[in-house]
Amino acid sequence: MRPDNRTETRTGDRAATIVLLVLQALGILVFGAFGLFIVFVSDSCGSSSTTCDDGRIAWGVMTPPLVAAGLFVISLIWSIKRMAQSRPAWWVPILMTVLSVGGVVLGFAIAASGVHNGNLV
Repeated sequence: MRPDNRTETRTGDRAATIVLLVLQALGILVFGAFGLFIVFVSDSCGSSSTTCDDGRIAWGVMTPPLVAAGLFVISLIWSIKRMAQSRPAWWVPILMTVLSVGGVVLGFAIAASGVHNGNLV
């Protein structure tokens, strides 16, 4: 009869998943800091040739932490569901953290669309 390694595997997977979820939660702060750097797209605002949509820039700044927080909630629910089914869940927080990088790109695109150079058509 073979020894049952499922218990060790489940315990290791759960520990790894919990650690990765905590790191993902801390990542929300990092993505919030990236959002603060996005505000630099408004440096040219106020010059005679540039007009800016402050609301759009603000949404661009808020997008990275909001996307990261939303993906964290999805990750938390999905990970708990997978762990309850005794299925590997360690990859879920990693996937959602990688997808959070897309929130930074989206935030930059939104903020950049709020800056209009007068020389452009």
